[in-house]
Amino acid sequence: MYGVRLSDAEEGIGTALANPCEAELLSTVACLPMMQLSRRSHDTDGRPVGWIRSVHHGSRHKFAATLPTADRSSG
Repeated sequence: MYGVRLSDAEEGIGTALANPCEAELLSTVACLPMMQLSRRSHDTDGRPVGWIRSVHHGSRHKFAATLPTADRSSG
């Protein structure tokens, strides 16, 4: 779509204090620690083409990941 070819992305997980707008959207209070996820995507020329920041209430968050197994036929 739009002729952009994605190459890679950097993703981070950490904590941040909820600002007043986030607190209102999440039905909580400002300055409460939240789970923060961020991702920066790049195209095949290394240019940044996407940025995401998500804030989640810690008591309402579940983290899951699918981890691929090593390809044993290539070594």
